[in-house]
Amino acid sequence: MLLVILEGLQLQPWQFIYFCGVIAFAAVIRGYAGFGFSAVVVAALSLIMLSREAVSIVILLEIVASLQMAPSIWKSIHWKLVGCILLGATLLTPLGQAILVYLPQNIIQTTIAIIVMIAVILLYKGFTPAIPNKPVGWIFVGAVAGFFNGIAALGGLGIMILLINTGLSAAILRASLAAIFFFIDCYASIFAIQNNIMDTTTLYRTFAAIPFLFFGIKLGSYYFNPENTDTYKRVALLILFGLASLLLII
Repeated sequence: MLLVILEGLQLQPWQFIYFCGVIAFAAVIRGYAGFGFSAVVVAALSLIMLSREAVSIVILLEIVASLQMAPSIWKSIHWKLVGCILLGATLLTPLGQAILVYLPQNIIQTTIAIIVMIAVILLYKGFTPAIPNKPVGWIFVGAVAGFFNGIAALGGLGIMILLINTGLSAAILRASLAAIFFFIDCYASIFAIQNNIMDTTTLYRTFAAIPFLFFGIKLGSYYFNPENTDTYKRVALLILFGLASLLLII
């Protein structure tokens, strides 16, 4: 039975174990911070599959993750912020996915990693991006997120870099990110299908990952404290720097 499942997943037994471990670990980060899942999964799974295959799995799992978190975060979602970011994201997601198809993934990954590391260092030093904390600024944030998400399923990194010092609480940031990822990834999945990035193997791998996704999110959510925004921001910056380092190493 296990061999039949692995055949459908197109993974060796050790690859399947590694796959499940990556999903669970990334889900813990997602459950706590509301972002980071995509970056960990895409970077780590690039060791056993093509990056574009990992991106297609991530798109579907982000949708499932947001649905799982919905009941506990619904009241904290900043819907005006979400709407503006989604508007910006719809503009550049197709461009990001077009580049994903034609540009070498290592170039994309290295460039994004360097940008994120520089941004994290600046944020840690107290730099605040000159992004208006109002609709016009949120639309710009959405455009950056849509591009990052389309090109490498890394939209959360762009959003956090631009919003982390805008005064929004940890609860609002985390909840709004989950809502944003749901809509962005539903939209991105349409283009992924059109560009033949998703196939039946993607679906097999996604279904196999769901139990580990649920477990990780549950564990990460347990440690999240909505009242401690300062701690959340410090942990978020640490996660951002760690993700950028991971993208450079792998």
